[in-house]
Amino acid sequence: MNKVINDLFTGPDGKSIEIAHVIWALGVLAVIGIAVYTAVKTGTYPPTFGQDLGLVSAGGGVGAYARAKSDQTQPPGDNP
Repeated sequence: MNKVINDLFTGPDGKSIEIAHVIWALGVLAVIGIAVYTAVKTGTYPPTFGQDLGLVSAGGGVGAYARAKSDQTQPPGDNP
């Protein structure tokens, strides 16, 4: 389980923390927490829970993709 969590929150080197992944996970937990709070407080299922969770998940995926694309390094000697 520790390896899974480590792979979720670290970069390709396995050591540096990826802040974007941490923020994404906190966003998912916040959406789930707000949905549970709303369900307990009002006794009804929040109608926008699926949409909210989908938007946070999509945002995390787009952020991870953009980060991966920006991390591509150029071979030595090709730098202008």
